[in-house]
Formats: sequence, structure tokens, C-alpha cells
Amino acid sequence: MKALIIVHSPTWFTELSVLGRHIHGLPDHEVVFYIIDYAHWTMREFAADLRRDGIRCVLECEHGPPRKVLGDGVAESDGSAAPLPRERWLARAAKAALRSFAPAEGRDFLAHMHELTSALADARALARIHAPDVVVLGGNNPGYATPALIEGFKQVGIPTVIVSSTMSNGLEEAAVYSGDPRYHVTRWPARLTAALFPKWRIEYGGLQLLRCPVGRVLALEALRIAPPRPWIFNSGYADAIAMESQAMVDYYVEAGLPPDNMVLTGSPSDDTLARIAANAPRLREELYAELALPTGRPMLLTALVPEFFYLMGGRPQCDFQKYDELVDFWVRSLADQPTYNVVVALHPSVKVDTMRYIERSNVRIASRKTAHLVPLCDLYVASISSTIRWAIACGKPVLNYDVYRYRYTDFLQVSGVIATEEQDEFRALIKRFAEEKDFLAQIAACQRTESARWGRLDGKSSERIVELLAARSHSSLARVLGSSSAV
Repeated sequence: MKALIIVHSPTWFTELSVLGRHIHGLPDHEVVFYIIDYAHWTMREFAADLRRDGIRCVLECEHGPPRKVLGDGVAESDGSAAPLPRERWLARAAKAALRSFAPAEGRDFLAHMHELTSALADARALARIHAPDVVVLGGNNPGYATPALIEGFKQVGIPTVIVSSTMSNGLEEAAVYSGDPRYHVTRWPARLTAALFPKWRIEYGGLQLLRCPVGRVLALEALRIAPPRPWIFNSGYADAIAMESQAMVDYYVEAGLPPDNMVLTGSPSDDTLARIAANAPRLREELYAELALPTGRPMLLTALVPEFFYLMGGRPQCDFQKYDELVDFWVRSLADQPTYNVVVALHPSVKVDTMRYIERSNVRIASRKTAHLVPLCDLYVASISSTIRWAIACGKPVLNYDVYRYRYTDFLQVSGVIATEEQDEFRALIKRFAEEKDFLAQIAACQRTESARWGRLDGKSSERIVELLAARSHSSLARVLGSSSAV
């Protein structure tokens, strides 16, 4: 089996790299990574890391779009969809109307039509260049080109499987877009779009919002690749979604995704968690030695919250309005206790050297990946991070400090996750966890009752995902052969 893994975001690095290495190590299996045009240092480091292990990794920013490599351009310069000629009339009608009455939305529409039709052509070109049996994506999001890629591969008979590492029922996007006027249903083009395609609209914080700007909504609808439930992550037409836990399955079913193409496999990171947990005491002491921290102490691991003040509209709900002030409070609160060694895990997009200034005598930044650190800790402190699910799966107590006051609901029903959004309560909880061993033990016991629903730590998740990929590629081949014989 040959798998083509397409990466759009640093968020997907962890799961996809673990899976890719597993496939690479199997006999008669091949994996190729393709990184969509994202010339950030994280992508280049990711590619270099894979290449050191002998895995082929192609960066679009180095080679150019696949359609241009093969000389396949988008057929129509005005952006209408050559692969879907039956939709051209709708694209042209929308273009004419928007140009006449809403020039800004018209230009936006044409830009998105070009991007999406280009992605359709890229998918076909990638199929010809790499000839994969199956394509793997880290997610499906209408703000990315993934709906077009899935459709493009479907047109040439190649199945797509999502290996999901994100839980989102739309609240995260709504919280971000509420500060961005491009998503507000106020001007008439947005109101008309919301009336024609009501699935794209929700109400949040007293605002009416679209999941994407008007031009993108109309482009996705014109090409007939719009997801059935745009606000729900991974809604769309992939052949299967590998689900990491029963909790994730239940979460998405409750959000409104049909369960038909969800397959409970566990996640690639589950295998990492299981391997590290089996040797946790020794590995933790090795980490302490590496970081020059005192031995024999319990470990507090924190995922330092990234900066969100740069987003349009900022975050006025937060007690802090400068990121350095937030970081200073966060680190001082964790350092100001005598019990724990504090180990900091940075967001993948942040370089360790740029944050060395936050280190203290009992606070160190680890260069290891977060999944390698979670099984070693006694307490996990994060802010609405998707990595909280790893701590739950490992039975580790979690303090979820919603410092930006986004108020997502993902972990509110988990008894081993203590949530707060207030500074005083955050500091008081850190103090209590440090001083009251019974309290820590109580929350840990609660977490262990939840852990089985949140992860499959038997070390076989990547194996199950590979079986899913093979099954989907074989069923797709059978459909193609069946159609050929019928003709």
C-alpha cells in the first residue's frame, strides 16, 4: 500500500508524523508526505525531520503547485470550474451579480473559485505524480482547500481518510470570528448568503456569523463541495474518519456528524503515550537530569498557552491585553510553589530559544513533544488545549485555565478536569494541588474513571489505522474495477 499524507497545518504534525513513520517501517508499504504551500520554519523543520528518517517529503513552497509541475493549469481563467461544467452557470451568475452589486465580495468570490479549482487540479496532479492507493488528511475544514482535495481525489477514484486530532463543534471558530467583520451577517451580501444557505450561519454572543466569508461560501456551493455541516470540524465527503476515542465519537455524533464513516481506531499518539507510560519513572528522571531539575520530585507539566491577541478584534474578555503579561502571570503562578518541578511544553509554532527567559530554578522548557511528556507528569495545566485529551487518557489530573475566556465546552463534563477562568482561583488551585496530596489523589482517581473513553493505550492504534487505510483503498479499487467491468 502506498499512502500520500497531505499536511496543511502544524497542528497536524504530531499525529501524521507518528503514523507516517509507522507506515514507513512496514514491509511492502510506502509513504509520501506532501506539505501544502506554507513556507513557515515549522514546516521546513518537519520536512527535514522526516527526511532524516528516510521518508520522502515534498514541500509545495519548494517545488511549486503540482498542477504546474505537470503543466496542468486551471482550465478557465475566470475561475469557473472546468472539472464540474454543470456548475459553470451558477458560478457565472454569482460572479455577475456580485460584480454588479458587491464588488468586494465579487473579487473575493473569484479568488476563492480560483483557489478551489486549483486545488481540484492539484489533487488530480498529485494522483498522477505519486499514484497513491489512499490519501490521508489531518482534518477537513472549509477554510482550507481540503474539501476540493477530497473531491479531486474522488474524481480519480482515490479514497481519502481523515486521521483526526481535533475536536471542534464550532464554538472555537465562532469565538475567533466574532471579532472579524468579514464573518458578520450584517451587509446585504452576507444576509442574502445566509438566507440562501442557512447551514453556514449561527448565532454566537448576540452576533449572526457565517462560517466563511461570503465569497468562499458561494465558491464552495458553486462547486458543490460545501460540507453538510460547515461549523462542525471534519464534516464533508472523506471516505472515513479514524476516531481516536469513544469520547471523540460521542462528541461528534452529538455535534451532528453522521456516525457512518467514523471508525474507532485510537490515535497514533496513543501509541506514544502507551510506550512512554510503560517506562514513566525512569524516563521522568532522565528528563530531570536533562533539564537540570531536582530528582525525586513530582512533575507539573504545562502547555504554555499561545498568543491570540493578534487576531482581529483582540480578546477584550481576557484579564490581560499583552501576551508577555499573561505569560509572566502564568509562569509565576506555577513557579510559586515548593512541591513540583515545572516542565513547560511550547506550542509547535514557537521556538524554544525565544522563550528561555521564562525559565526559573524550578521551571524548565522541554524540547520534547507534548505527547512524550504527558505520561510523565502528576498534574497537567493547560488552557482549552486539545492536548488535554491525552492527559485524560493517561489518567492525569488537569487544571484547565481558560485565560482567554473562550468558554469551550469540550471537557466540562470530565470529572478529572478542573476548570477556571479567574486569576485568584487559578493560583488557589495550584496551591491546593501542591499542598494537599489527598486532593491530587482524589482528582487523579476521578480521571482514571474517564480515561478508557478518551484513548486506546494498547499500543496498536497505528496498526488499526493502517488496516483502515488498506480496507478503504481495497474497497475503492473494487468499485473502480466493478465500474470498468460494467462498462
